[in-house]
Order: sequence, then structure tokens, then C-alpha cells
Amino acid sequence: MSPRAMPIYDIADFKYLGSGSDFYANTFAEHLLQHDHMVLAPHRHGFYLSVLFTRGSGIHEVDFQTFDIQPGYIFLLSPGQVHHWKVSEDIDGYIVFHNKEFYDLNFTYERIEHFPFFGSSQNTPLIRLGHEQAIALTLQFRLIVDEYKSDYLMHFQKICSMLNVLYIDLARIYLPDKRPSKHRELQLAHIQRLNALIDSNFKDMKSPANYAKEMFMSEKNLNVICKIILNKTVR
Repeated sequence: MSPRAMPIYDIADFKYLGSGSDFYANTFAEHLLQHDHMVLAPHRHGFYLSVLFTRGSGIHEVDFQTFDIQPGYIFLLSPGQVHHWKVSEDIDGYIVFHNKEFYDLNFTYERIEHFPFFGSSQNTPLIRLGHEQAIALTLQFRLIVDEYKSDYLMHFQKICSMLNVLYIDLARIYLPDKRPSKHRELQLAHIQRLNALIDSNFKDMKSPANYAKEMFMSEKNLNVICKIILNKTVR
């Protein structure tokens, strides 16, 4: 399937509770039962996606790179990434997705792309959890799904708070050594800026030198940053 023909899904395409348009959560088995005709073929989406597998096996192809699926594996995808699943009949877990505004509008200074797994589509989308981590994270996912299916007062505000804690815990697993230094945070910001420029100009602007100029740096410096963060140059 060519990129032009590939479907791009919004959260509204997956609604089943009839409430809200910027957040969705479900068990993976129920999600697949309701939407297998959509998600088993290659597609893109316009939202952030997180899925934890608790049972079953299979493969997950993300941006044409293939990953195994096992219990205790978490995948985190950003808007625009291409993916699809091939899963066993006993597959299960939890799936959550939301748009950028659902997170950003609930916090004054934080932004969803500040989390390392959402900072660049070039970062690995996979987190492999240890046994104790899987127990703790499974509970967090389950509580978010339960809250989403409830009709309690201010439940979307609570969901956003729970989601923030989940992402913080995942970031600590994703970058276990220490909090990123100010220098590394600046490098990550440059990568985010580069991604935005490429998304807006890839049809008309091909030269790495032009992207470096737009970012007010030399092509050499841009390549150094890309090598450090992405382990590849901008070419």
C-alpha cells in the first residue's frame, strides 16, 4: 500500500462510549474485536498511542521496522507513524490514545513531546518491562481504562493526571540512568524542531544545509546532534 493510499485515523474513528473526542482507552482484546478491520492493515493516526501487552504474541511493524510482541512489552507511537499488528488469537492488554491538546491543555508548562519516547519518531517505540514493572504498569493502565468507562465527576481531569503519572514512570524506565542534562534537553528540542521542519517542508526542501540554516546552526552541528540523539546523520 502506498503512503498516499494509507488511511489516517482520528480518535473519532474509534469512539464507542459516545463521550469526548480527544481520548480513548480500552482493553486490547475488545479494541481488536471492534476495530480489527481497521488496525490490522497498515495505517497512520493523528494521535499519541500507548499499548501494553499482557498476554499473547505477534509482531508489530512501526515505520517499516518489525518488533516482537510479548507480555510486558509497551509500544508508544507519535502522530503520523505508520504501523500495523499481526497478533495471536489470545492477545490482550490495554490501549490508550489521545490528541496533543488533551495533555497540553491540562498543564501550564509541560508538553507531550517533552517525554523522551514522544520527542522524535526516530526514537525506539518499544519499552520492555521487567516482572515487577509489568505488574505496576498493568495496574496503571487498567485504572485508566476503568476510569474512562466510568461516569464519575471530572473523570477526564482525573484521567489526564493518571496519564501524566504513567508517562513519568515510563520515562524513568525509558531513560533509567538520570534526568536528562540541560544540554541534552536542548539537543532533544533541536530534534523536535527538525522533525517539525521536515514535516512542513519535505516536499520542497531536501538539502540538510537548508534545514540547518532554518535552525540557525551549521550543517556540521546539526549532524552532530542527530548522531548523538538518533545515532544517524541528517542525510
